[in-house]
Amino acid sequence: MKKLLCSLLTLSLIFCAVALAEGEYNENDSTATTKLTTTIKGPDAPTYTVIIPSTLAIAPNATSTTLTVQLMEQANTSEISITTANSGSMTNGSDGTIDFTVSSNELSFSNFNTLPSTKTMTITITTEEWQKAPAGTYTGTMSFTISAQ
Repeated sequence: MKKLLCSLLTLSLIFCAVALAEGEYNENDSTATTKLTTTIKGPDAPTYTVIIPSTLAIAPNATSTTLTVQLMEQANTSEISITTANSGSMTNGSDGTIDFTVSSNELSFSNFNTLPSTKTMTITITTEEWQKAPAGTYTGTMSFTISAQ
C-alpha cells in the first residue's frame, strides 16, 4: 500500500512540474501581443477591438519614439477614447532612471468609416536624460484607459 501511495505521489509531482514548465518566461522572445476584450450584456452593448503593443523598444539616445494604437473594429459606439499618463520613467533596477514624456497621450476615434484606423502617441526622452543615465537595461510601464461612448 505504501509503494502504491508513493508511486501516485511521485506521478502527481511530475505532472505538476510539467504544468509549471508550460508557462515559462523566455527572455529571448521579444514579441508579444495583448488582446483587450470587454463584455457588456444587452443588445446595444458597445464592442470594440483596440491593439496596443505590449512592448516598445526604444533605441538608445532616441529623442522620440512612436507608439502606434489601432482600432480594428467597433459596434454601437460613437467614440472610443484611449488615454495614458503624460509622463513616466524607466529604471535599470539599481541607480539609473530615464524620465520620459508622452505627447498625444489622449486619443479619440470617432470616424469609423475606414477601419482599421491608426493613431500615434510619441514617447520623448531629452538628450539630457540620456546623458545622465548610467549603463544598463531600462524598463518601464505605461497603463492605458479605454472607454467607449
